[in-house]
Amino acid sequence: MEKAEFESLKWIFDQALRQEINGEYPWNNNLGAKVKFPDTIYHYTDLNGLLGILLNKSLFATHFSFLNDCRELLYSKEVVNTFMKNSKEEYSSAFAKSLIHLTSLEFNSVNLDDTFITCFSRDKDLLSQWRGYSRNNQGVAIGFNMDLRNSLSPQVDMSYFIEYNKLKQLKILKELIQISFETLSELKDEYKILQTEFRSLFSSTVSNMLREHLVLFKDASFSEEKEYRITTRSKLKAIKYRANNKYIIPYTEFTFTKRNLLPIEEIVIGPTTNATLIEDGVRRLLESNGYINTKVIQSKIPFRD
Repeated sequence: MEKAEFESLKWIFDQALRQEINGEYPWNNNLGAKVKFPDTIYHYTDLNGLLGILLNKSLFATHFSFLNDCRELLYSKEVVNTFMKNSKEEYSSAFAKSLIHLTSLEFNSVNLDDTFITCFSRDKDLLSQWRGYSRNNQGVAIGFNMDLRNSLSPQVDMSYFIEYNKLKQLKILKELIQISFETLSELKDEYKILQTEFRSLFSSTVSNMLREHLVLFKDASFSEEKEYRITTRSKLKAIKYRANNKYIIPYTEFTFTKRNLLPIEEIVIGPTTNATLIEDGVRRLLESNGYINTKVIQSKIPFRD
């Protein structure tokens, strides 16, 4: 098979598998994760972050290595590898076992270094988030309408709620592999693809899908965050850098394609002794930029740093 034909079939395999996954499990872009979407998701940041988002009409997406989970993606990669090792025993045919083996090998060779993530939470008033993201008692939670994922550029690769339950993580992987076997085997017959070529097409397509789902799983100890995230894969030329009080952090930006008002429903002022004055400043900022109907409320947590 010529390279051009292989790449064409690879694209067909990829699109067919995505369509089947989204058709079978449309709730969350996650296999088996039937989630009711909230109307609003919250991005925790400080006052400087709020200013930057409003005035620049953009959101930072941080390189996965610099998020608060020091084992980000490493945990989920271990889950996938354990699952793939065990799943080989569930198939009796040597051909199916070889597909799982090749997929596992290709999965472990993929480059994750271009993965950038923007994080949100279902919860608007979470103490652990205030502690982590509000420097010098200047924290805010920006409540975005869920439609924001459809108005960002570059295109969002994946958007989903994190799954923290280990058994559910394994169930998602099992369903992904089952759907892959069913969908791609039908294409093999339709396009009359030889077994040798099908092995390469299968392993390439499924390993890429597994790679994308790595950012879906986190350790159960982070479950309080109730995280929703959007991801993108960034090329080197699009990567920028910023500094905090500890690191130089690589990031890229999602910009809003509609250059008028951002889909912001409300802003929550984090716990602080200066909440009333901060609220007044935030209201003035919003009104001066046209956000007349955006609510501003204060945290109900009696936390004092």
